Amino acid sequence: MNTSRTIKVLSLVLFAFASVGLTGCYTDTVDSFSTLTFQLPVNRQFGMKNIRFSGTTSEEAVSTTRVDLREYEIYRDNQENIRIVDLFQLGYWFDTLAGNPSLGDAEFEFIELYLRLIDEKEEYLLGRYENVVAREYYKRLHIISTSDNIPQGILDSINRNPQFDMILRLSRPTSRRDSLTFPIIIDTISSNVDLVVRLEGNLW
Repeated sequence: MNTSRTIKVLSLVLFAFASVGLTGCYTDTVDSFSTLTFQLPVNRQFGMKNIRFSGTTSEEAVSTTRVDLREYEIYRDNQENIRIVDLFQLGYWFDTLAGNPSLGDAEFEFIELYLRLIDEKEEYLLGRYENVVAREYYKRLHIISTSDNIPQGILDSINRNPQFDMILRLSRPTSRRDSLTFPIIIDTISSNVDLVVRLEGNLW
C-alpha cells in the first residue's frame, strides 16, 4: 500500500471511530480486515416562509434540499472503494415556528421525509413522524429508523451518483387550543434533519 493510500485508509478508520462520539447512538463496526462499515451524518436545514393553509385537510407545506455526499471529504477520499450505500436513520427537530398557530400550540398530523433521485419525479418515503407536538420537537432531536421500502436499485443509484433530493412535507397544522380560524398563515418554519448514511467500503 502506498503512502497516499495508507493515509486515506487511516482517515477512514479514524472517522469511523470519531463518528461514534459525534452521533452517540450510531454503531460502527469493522466487518473484517478488508472492509469497514462507517456512518456519515448528513445535516440539512429546511426553511419555509409565509405558508398559507386555506382549510383543506389534504394541504401540505413542502420544502426541498439537495444532498451531495461528495461535499464530505471523507467520502471523496474513499469514494472509489465504497461498495454499499444505505440510508440508516433520521433525526428531526424544529429551530423556529412563528405565526398562527405558535410553536407552543401547533401540532401536525405528520411530518414526512422523502428521497428523490436527480432529474426524476418519483419520491420514496424515508421516514414519517406522526402526531407531532411542535413544542416537544423544539431543539430536541427525535430519531427514527428509515423506511424499509426504499428499493435496492435506488440505493445502488446513489452509490453510482451520490446526489439526491430530500423533500420535507408537513401536514396542515392544528392547534392544541382548538382556536384556529382559516386561512392559517405561518410566518416562518425552520427545521433540521439529520440523515445517517451507512457506507461499506474496502480498506484496500
